[in-house]
Amino acid sequence: MAASTREDLADIINMGIEVLVRDRFEFPNFNTILREARTQRASVNNELFIAIHDRLKDGERKFLDSLFLVSEQTRISPWNELKADSPKPTLNCLRDLVKRHDKMTILAQHNDLLKNIAYTKLEQLAIEAQSLNAGTMVETASAKRYALALAFIRRRFSSITDDLCDVFCKQMRKIKGRAEEKLDNYIKINQEKTDEVLRRFASISDTLKADHSEEERLKIISSVVLSRPDLTEYSRTHAEYGGKHATRFMWDYYAVRRADMFRILNKLEFVSTSQDDSLIKAMEFIVAHRTSRKEWIPINPGKDKPILKDISWIPGRWLKPITGTTKKRKRVPEEINRRHFEVCVFEQLVADLNSADICVIGSEKYSDYRQELLSLEECDKSREEYGRQAGLPVEKKSFTGYLQGLLSGAATKADEFYPNNEDFEIEDGRPKLARLTRKLKPREYERLEAALEKKMNDQDVSILDIMTDTMQWLRWDRFFGPLSGHQGKVKEQERRYVLTPFAYGTGMGPTQTAKSVAGVNERQISFINKRHVTAKNPLCQNSCRLFLKSCV
Repeated sequence: MAASTREDLADIINMGIEVLVRDRFEFPNFNTILREARTQRASVNNELFIAIHDRLKDGERKFLDSLFLVSEQTRISPWNELKADSPKPTLNCLRDLVKRHDKMTILAQHNDLLKNIAYTKLEQLAIEAQSLNAGTMVETASAKRYALALAFIRRRFSSITDDLCDVFCKQMRKIKGRAEEKLDNYIKINQEKTDEVLRRFASISDTLKADHSEEERLKIISSVVLSRPDLTEYSRTHAEYGGKHATRFMWDYYAVRRADMFRILNKLEFVSTSQDDSLIKAMEFIVAHRTSRKEWIPINPGKDKPILKDISWIPGRWLKPITGTTKKRKRVPEEINRRHFEVCVFEQLVADLNSADICVIGSEKYSDYRQELLSLEECDKSREEYGRQAGLPVEKKSFTGYLQGLLSGAATKADEFYPNNEDFEIEDGRPKLARLTRKLKPREYERLEAALEKKMNDQDVSILDIMTDTMQWLRWDRFFGPLSGHQGKVKEQERRYVLTPFAYGTGMGPTQTAKSVAGVNERQISFINKRHVTAKNPLCQNSCRLFLKSCV
């Protein structure tokens, strides 16, 4: 069971030990447990590889094998192109992202074969595939080769989909930010008009209170209002759109990005995570009217076009620009403003993506969280066992009472410690945390640093010497190893494990390091970096710099 959901040997061993403790079995030798964990992991993985291999058709296998063939013209295999870094998720690189997404959509048509494989195993397979070139993939057993290829394709497709979503969200945030800047400038430029409107309103109030006849009051008020028609129009616009809402300026910045936004929208498949799919219907509506040039369009256009039945999700600040009124109606109006409605839909889409109310099929970052949940049937089967292991009641009333007791205890404890807590206070009904104060360096810190530097200079100790000694003392090289999880078979392994973090941690790179150190070439260093190092390991490339600083 553990080997089917876990890939790390430590996790498999820990779950095995838990079972032995639970069933009161005597512990065998650790090497026996280790061998059994490796055997079970290999057996489970082989079953997965064979299952994928058998479900693929002959034509599909040939198609996957063609990824590793080198073209006579370019001398580059499609597999190496597939592994190439994606373009930056920016609007300037959008066309390249879309082309890559189209290619990955074709390659990812077999993602259903990986549906029943644990996420941890898929990640491990993708990481291992990333480290292998086309020649090594050809030499790999066919069953495993197909599993590695499909797992890597799935990961790349998710990454490209995430990039498209990120571009979409970033552009909408830029549109909103620039519209708010324009609103601020608009308010500053028209500050004199605002002040004049307030003065005239005050004069009208004074006129109404003065001892004048109705005819004189009307004449004075009329002169005050009609003498500045520009103020009347400014007041009307200000009242309709609201002084603090930038909705009226968003279209100007959205229009220049409109084609790109629709290009992204057409490539992604959105799904609502709740029963409310009104925003999905709204997206279908604006896509159907994409080529329209009318400012106001009917909500029931006919001619087999989508009908807009629900606009209750529209925020209040958008009602006036979209519907022409600030009042919410139970019924949908007959016409809506096409431009403002498009911007409103896209802005709300970004909000729903960030809150997981809408997900994107094939995405990793914006995936459907419901797919990660256990089914009700599985929960019912494991509920009693889970409650026993976790020490929690599983019945409704007892579980509710248990949680209420925990919350009450936590609240009581917080009330008791609140008066003496200098880092926490409540202002105007809102909790507020104090800023963390920077810890002072110990008194002897500078003295110790100077002593270490002097000792290194006196003994002529290099960084490589320090790294070699610390590796022997701390055995930090245990964090390195083949990405496949199997035993390493690299010649001069410890020496290359020292040189690799030195090369990438200092920024010298494998080429310069190979020129400076005898008996090693750049391929041997880059091999360890590609095949034995991953960002999930504690001593990855990014942490090598911190490690070297600690050595110094």
